[in-house]
Amino acid sequence: MLKKESPWVLRGDVVVLSDGDQLKLIAENGIKSIKPHNSDIAKLLHLLSTTGVVQELDNESEGSLIRKLKDANLIHAAPPCGMTPLQTIQWSWNEAVAPNQKISQQLKNSLIVVVGCGGTGSLVAQSLAGSGIGSFVLIDFDKVSINNLNRQFVFGVQDIGQYKADILAQRLMLNQKVVEAKSIISEITSSRQLAKLAKGADLIICCADEPKGAIQSYVANAAVQAGTSALFGAVGINNGIIGPLLKNRSSFQAYLRWIREVQSVCKKIIVPARFPSNGITNSIIANLMAW
Repeated sequence: MLKKESPWVLRGDVVVLSDGDQLKLIAENGIKSIKPHNSDIAKLLHLLSTTGVVQELDNESEGSLIRKLKDANLIHAAPPCGMTPLQTIQWSWNEAVAPNQKISQQLKNSLIVVVGCGGTGSLVAQSLAGSGIGSFVLIDFDKVSINNLNRQFVFGVQDIGQYKADILAQRLMLNQKVVEAKSIISEITSSRQLAKLAKGADLIICCADEPKGAIQSYVANAAVQAGTSALFGAVGINNGIIGPLLKNRSSFQAYLRWIREVQSVCKKIIVPARFPSNGITNSIIANLMAW
């Protein structure tokens, strides 16, 4: 909901060029030309790109520059007073992606459960925390080892031998200033167990591959029991899998039917694939999942 008086600022990805008798505003989603180009318009755009301009939008005519810029999604509400520099950056990014939908507050109030805090899960959590997610439950039973360091960049050699979930929780609270990051050192062995851990969550993200052939069904069934959504992802050598994102009962039922089919095929496997991965594939898949 827009306030009658709000400070508006130019989106951070907008470049303003002077081209003869017109100005061109170039953004990711296209070019908007303003004609005629005069000093008053240039001054207004400069203010919008720095301190912001307070406007009563209800009093702005349909043909005014501010109204045109707003309708073209080239300006957004300025960050509220009292935000930290990190929160200000998060606010500006979220407003550019989804203007006037109070996304920053929604993200801050969200609780995300990440199952598996290795190469993909740790990067998903970092990206979501950087976007403003407020709370996490991080579930993993594994410890950091030397062979993790080619792809699990939240960890360093000083962390070898420590639990991944503990280290990731510390990093999110220290670096991204999340409200809460609770680490749970446990292997998921049933959907009932996970449903209890995910109580009140807005989303469960599955980035784990253990126990093999079972973790996906545990996550899907737990999400149904907890009344939340579930997102899955996995990586290979040169590719990966994003999704599915399950949000309603019919999608969960279809996914669980597919899982049962996969499990019947897996029973015939003599030598399983190992799927070594590195930071490139992990980063691509993890950040697309976060997006």
